Amino acid sequence: MGHTPEVIAALGWPRKVPYTKAMSPRLAARTAVVCILIFGTAIVRADRRPVAVIDLTNTAPGEALATELGNVLNNHLELKPIDDQTLFKNLLGQIVDEDADHLTDARTFKQGAEERLAKFDFPGAAETATSGQDRLNSAAPTPAVVELYAELAFILGQARLGERSPKLAATAFRLAHQLNPRFTPNPARYLPEVVQAFDAARTAAGIGKIDVRGSGRVFIDGKEAGTSLAPGGTAWFDAPTGTHVVWLTGPERDTRGTRVTVVAQQKETANIEDAPATTATKVRRARLALKNAPDASARAAAIRELASLLKVRDAVLLTTVNDKTIIQTWRDQAPGFSALRERKTEKPIDLLAPLAPPPPKKVIPRVIEPPIKIPVVEKSWYEKRPYQIGGSVGVVVVVSVIVYALRAWERHIGVNDPQFDRPETMAR
Repeated sequence: MGHTPEVIAALGWPRKVPYTKAMSPRLAARTAVVCILIFGTAIVRADRRPVAVIDLTNTAPGEALATELGNVLNNHLELKPIDDQTLFKNLLGQIVDEDADHLTDARTFKQGAEERLAKFDFPGAAETATSGQDRLNSAAPTPAVVELYAELAFILGQARLGERSPKLAATAFRLAHQLNPRFTPNPARYLPEVVQAFDAARTAAGIGKIDVRGSGRVFIDGKEAGTSLAPGGTAWFDAPTGTHVVWLTGPERDTRGTRVTVVAQQKETANIEDAPATTATKVRRARLALKNAPDASARAAAIRELASLLKVRDAVLLTTVNDKTIIQTWRDQAPGFSALRERKTEKPIDLLAPLAPPPPKKVIPRVIEPPIKIPVVEKSWYEKRPYQIGGSVGVVVVVSVIVYALRAWERHIGVNDPQFDRPETMAR
């Protein structure tokens, strides 16, 4: 069916189709070459080996150098930074003990509890001392942590005495003694009733059992129980009556602890939640262990653990000796650690040379060709130049003599004598 002119105009026919210019063969070839180059570069960069830059200097220059090395690795042809860049910040800068904050907070609570105790605010002192202990439940049971826990327990015992709760005071004093058996209150500093209550609480009235459930290494009152529990594991331990602190710790988890009160001839459960450590926490621990390694064996174990976490087989270690930056590389193959060397004026890329040495220069042997010997051809006497020159001169001389002789003879016989050309002579 046809359309009227008005309908065609309303529809906007004929519509213009946008013109698309076809790609020229030369442009297509260039595009293909660029794509091949990009694809080839991507393949080459994919084969680069990741390298961990580990700063053990605890100095600003060391951190700056580690950052420079990381930037160099971004553009290196054979090496590259670690794949998980979120872990890079855990490899440089100040090395801080992960329990430092717990200790700082607990000391603050201790100071507050002592101030409340001096003001005879016994409930406030007891609450503050308990808060400090709770803070230390999340700290690894190091000697500093255990000693501070004992000090807080002793303050808690004094507060309970002030509240007229001798049984609770005895329980707190016994815990302080179990955590720090060397501590004895000074009679010149503390009231006689405090000294007497502490001495009386050191003897337990019986033995009970603690059922520890969780995962990790078991510590009871700051002493390792010699047992490591798998996830969901359980173990029983004998313990004297009274309150005890049970910690579960280890490299694969965050430390968690709890207090449990044991009654003679009974079983008490210490159920501690699992708290898997993050990869960042494990990296910080391995880095600290590497820095504090007491011997070569411990150092080798620490670097292997750190390399496994970072998924690398190559590393650069930065340390300081007498305010000088020391460089050392490590590879997961013999000999492992390289020799220590001081950084002087080398560029950051030069420090990576032991991990990716430049290819050896090809030596092209110099070929010495023997001298060309021109064969000597013996010529006949008439082919030799002197004889040829002498013969030529002889011929010229002979020809000259002959010409001269003919001229002389012609004059002698009167050939072409001008007198024959005179008319009078011709008339005769």
